[in-house]
Amino acid sequence: MKTRTTIILAIVTLFTSTNIIAEGYWQKFNIQEATLQDVKDCRLVGEVEGHSSYGKTTKQIWKEKAKHEAMKHADELNATHIVWSDDSTGYGSGRFVSGNAYICNK
Repeated sequence: MKTRTTIILAIVTLFTSTNIIAEGYWQKFNIQEATLQDVKDCRLVGEVEGHSSYGKTTKQIWKEKAKHEAMKHADELNATHIVWSDDSTGYGSGRFVSGNAYICNK
């Protein structure tokens, strides 16, 4: 009984901590998610993409990890905004996101 409780607690802790890390993982960047309308007066600095190597189970978590990778690239371009072009591909073998990074001087 004690072993079963310990295992259940470990699984709950793993999923909870992984979800918290993944959801906030890329938010440390000073880049705003935007629409095309939001960036109409901004300068395009490049296309960014991210991929996570997993995605068979909790796809939202792995999508966030892919977004982090793309945001990291946008940060290297000194982007202030990103417009996601496709954030829902890569089923089974992982999650893939892509978008365009912009610098907006507002």
